[in-house]
Amino acid sequence: MRTTAVRPPAVPAPALLPFLTARNDVLPAGAFPAAATTITAVLAVVLQLALVIGITATIVLHAGARALQANLAPVSVATQLVITVASTVFVLLRLPALARAPLSRLHIAGPLTWPVLAAGLAGGLAVLCATDGIAAVLQLLFPGAERDTMIGIVRQSSSGAMVAAIAFANVVATPVAEELFFRGLIFNALWARLPLWSAACLSGTIFGLYHMNLHTLLPLSVAGVLLALLYARFRSLWCNVVAHAALNAAVVLFALSPLGRS
Repeated sequence: MRTTAVRPPAVPAPALLPFLTARNDVLPAGAFPAAATTITAVLAVVLQLALVIGITATIVLHAGARALQANLAPVSVATQLVITVASTVFVLLRLPALARAPLSRLHIAGPLTWPVLAAGLAGGLAVLCATDGIAAVLQLLFPGAERDTMIGIVRQSSSGAMVAAIAFANVVATPVAEELFFRGLIFNALWARLPLWSAACLSGTIFGLYHMNLHTLLPLSVAGVLLALLYARFRSLWCNVVAHAALNAAVVLFALSPLGRS
């Protein structure tokens, strides 16, 4: 009598593996053409640099370098607000054509619901714990290094109005502009071609390099990776904006605390 060998049951793959190797399944074929997307991303950065140079040069020419140095905090905040508004408008105008789909298909246009708000706050807390842990280790290895440019700007602020302007720029304007650019444009364009984990790591590294601070490169890159995964998991840019806003709010609050001002 022949016996048939019984194969052991297949072990199902963990849920995390399919998630990390998933491809973007919401974009139509041909979305985010490489040349047009690269040109758009470069133009967005060039626009920001041009605004920084233009605003700085205008102040120096009309008021002098000393006036710029004396008013560095308000000039920095005003420049940041101009850059975020310009970047947001530019990316919003270009995204539908690049994605060959409406913003709603990219999960950019939609209501901010309570589940999305809760997920964003939880995601922001997770990102904060991860980045602060890395920053603490780096601080031990490189004592005296400035952890974040935002902290230095808050330290130079002496008025409540200035602190409020800094908070608005970093907790409201910047999260919207950066999530739209880095997750809405950069990450989506990469995810259209790469598995999720590759797109998240590459877009996160670009996010860290964008801030041009060697001491915050690693924690910000990790933050960029986690924010990309958050966007892919919950499919809502509002979730990312809330998480990013919570992260920046924690930095502002730390800078205002006695520990941050010491």
